[in-house]
Amino acid sequence: MTYDAEHYNSKWKSVIKDMPKGGSYHFDLRQYGHNIVKNYIEEGSSVFDYACGLAVLSAQLEKDKRCKVSGCDLSEVAVNYANDNTNGAFTVGSDIQGDYDYILGLQFLEHIPDPVEWLNLAFKHTDTIICLLPNNFRHAGEHKNMQWSSWGQFQKLFKGFKWERIDKDKYPRGLSESYKHPVIVFTQTKKKEVINDSSINVHAEYPIRKRSKRTRKNAKTL
Repeated sequence: MTYDAEHYNSKWKSVIKDMPKGGSYHFDLRQYGHNIVKNYIEEGSSVFDYACGLAVLSAQLEKDKRCKVSGCDLSEVAVNYANDNTNGAFTVGSDIQGDYDYILGLQFLEHIPDPVEWLNLAFKHTDTIICLLPNNFRHAGEHKNMQWSSWGQFQKLFKGFKWERIDKDKYPRGLSESYKHPVIVFTQTKKKEVINDSSINVHAEYPIRKRSKRTRKNAKTL
């Protein structure tokens, strides 16, 4: 299953109709995870929101923490909304240009068949990548490309990176488990030198790659 710009345009049109909450998308409930990310980011930072959607968090970072925000998304509808609600530095596509204090991948890694490749490419433009993940690892719908089924598999997949989970004990009691998204911060000490072009181009609509069967018996819980 693949998703193109037309699919995402239709999706975001539906969500925008029900703003500010966003109907079934529930930005009001997603805000708890967004707050964890926002509190981690230093005031006045430069932030690139990859696959930004409506860039709800980026707009808050610009307003509340004086961050310089930009980003990209495949959906023209989403990018237009993002530009209408920020200072307008969002573009249609999947390129990163320039260097940033932070790159956001909010509910993004689970959509692509090679998240390791994306992290390596994104690290050419930043030292810190912040990702929100689904709260469960069920391979369905837009998550069919997810490359892990347990925390044990997640640890194995990203063992070559320095990362930490920062959401522990930061969600309120009583909040639906569906909105207690894990927040992962990937870091490196020094940006890798960019060879030739400074842009990257990683699309969400890759063909689905068959995943090998792995046991969950030895999976560790973070």
